[in-house]
Amino acid sequence: MTVIQLLSLMPCIGCSSGVIWEQKKRKRYTSVTMLLNQTLEEGYQRYITELELARGQKISGLRVLSDGKVEVLFDHLLCLQYF
Repeated sequence: MTVIQLLSLMPCIGCSSGVIWEQKKRKRYTSVTMLLNQTLEEGYQRYITELELARGQKISGLRVLSDGKVEVLFDHLLCLQYF
């Protein structure tokens, strides 16, 4: 596997159609693909649920999504995509 990009992620919450994840490319943010957006949101919701259930215990923010093609550090909002 080769790492193709490290993305700085940001959820755009004020959007009318729900949460849209954006990636920082150079100095500006652009929307991610719809498939990646859905994958990120589902993974983030699972991460938030685990945080709530942990009740103050330290848990890792690293999540592997999309059959190992995407690794996300939700605690730092960073994403590694593999192809």
